[in-house]
Amino acid sequence: MIVVDSSVKKELESRLGKCDSKNTLFEIGLLIGHYPAITTSSDVINIVGVIPTLENPDQVGEGISGTKSLDKDWVSEHARQVSRMLCGNMTIVGLYLVSKSNATLDQDESNLSKILKSINELLCLTASKSTNFALLSFIGETKSLNIKSTSPSTMYKFSKCEYKETNVIQEYGCFRMKLVLKDLSLKIAIKDLDSIHKDLDNSFKPLFEESMFIIDDKSLDLSSSVSSIVKQQHQQQKESNIIDILVQYFNTSAPPTPLNETSNYLIFNDGVVECLTYAHEKESFSNVVSGLRKDLVKSIATRFELLLEDQENKEFSVNSLLESSSTRLPRKVNISYWSNNSSSSKTSTISICDYLFQDESISDCSQRLHDLLQYDKETINENSSNIISIESESVQTKKSTTKTATTNSNSNNNKNNNNNNNNKSSTTPSSLSSKSTTTTSPSKSNSTALVIGLLSIIILLVAIFITKK
Repeated sequence: MIVVDSSVKKELESRLGKCDSKNTLFEIGLLIGHYPAITTSSDVINIVGVIPTLENPDQVGEGISGTKSLDKDWVSEHARQVSRMLCGNMTIVGLYLVSKSNATLDQDESNLSKILKSINELLCLTASKSTNFALLSFIGETKSLNIKSTSPSTMYKFSKCEYKETNVIQEYGCFRMKLVLKDLSLKIAIKDLDSIHKDLDNSFKPLFEESMFIIDDKSLDLSSSVSSIVKQQHQQQKESNIIDILVQYFNTSAPPTPLNETSNYLIFNDGVVECLTYAHEKESFSNVVSGLRKDLVKSIATRFELLLEDQENKEFSVNSLLESSSTRLPRKVNISYWSNNSSSSKTSTISICDYLFQDESISDCSQRLHDLLQYDKETINENSSNIISIESESVQTKKSTTKTATTNSNSNNNKNNNNNNNNKSSTTPSSLSSKSTTTTSPSKSNSTALVIGLLSIIILLVAIFITKK
């Protein structure tokens, strides 16, 4: 089942008008949406918005007659860059085509399948995840939508499917969480940027599995539905729901280093990361937490990638980035992007994100959105209501070198004990402070017992002396 938000058709009509103004036969672009975890199968796709693919400068003026002549690498590379701007569980779920008539739209589905496969590989998705894709065609002369989808078994072959149009964006809730990295001193072994997503995910996995999550001063039951919270968000006109994280017994140590081997680690020792995700009203809080974790991993990995791309003309390499004594990463900006026009509420929006380097301002962000997404840059400025949040502190990393497993293990155990105690006291919300417990260290406890014992003996001896007298 494909569920298309009612705002999508209006946007496609607008895109058709721009095709006319540019005198092009058709336009291809990306479908943005979500695979909601509301059924046992993975055949539900909620489509919330579209992003047109940029014109390939190498093909301008060549008179592209149909999808057969589309450049697969160009479309998929644009998709890779767009995917870095999507938050949490939102992702690329397919392609769209707009044209005046069927006669002018030569759909070469084999080439479209190759494009989807290329996008899939760049996004690091695999067939084992049974991901479906949608193909949406909008024909101007009939004002109709034609929707096909792939199936998990055939993966990239299209077939007709059921679909419906509804205000699906209004069925989503937005969830945000801030993570103060200096409270964790997280240490991560990163070999190269190709493995950074996996390395980061493995490092943050225990944090999300071993911590407690709190919303409205109440501990979350991850198996419970988000329905009431989503409805409350819309009723109270809130842009998002704030999730607090209570760190418990989180082991921040890096993997052991084999004897006689030296490894470099990155320590995230300063800064604030803001995670943002969306959940359908029929999903559970476990989907919220997994979305926040996904957003965190992708966000930090993207910052490293952007930093490297920004320096590629300055004799800057992956090794120099990972071996730098200290590195400040770009700050994340969350911006409202897709909205449901049938609702005047600010809560019925889906956001994207961008990243600001130290010497950049919101105007730089606005220009990038215009260049990459064809977004009206006049709508974003320092005081724009479209800006949901900007991270207050940039993430900072420093290098740490470990030579042996023994040294690594001992030093990390000591650090972790201190970090865990610090985390428990510093991240506990005021509403739960009465429930927190203070742990006395063994050495302190033994000293106290010894003093009490000596005092007892002295009192006993004095009592015996007085009795004898």
